Amino acid sequence: MDNPPFHFAQQPKSAGSNRVTREMVRTRTDELARRDGREPTEVTHRDYAQAKEALTGESEWERQEARMVLTV
Repeated sequence: MDNPPFHFAQQPKSAGSNRVTREMVRTRTDELARRDGREPTEVTHRDYAQAKEALTGESEWERQEARMVLTV
């Protein structure tokens, strides 16, 4: 039976801290790997980037751009 992925980003704000933890990213990364037919031990950088973006709402490109602006 296929279980739908749990989306941390859809939790109500009152459910606790808005801080995204490493554990939350890891769980979502594992879910993405399983969805693509891979074991959680076979996660890819793409899985990680997608999980991080889904949970934070910010892409890797946006994070890198923000770092560049801060260093200028």
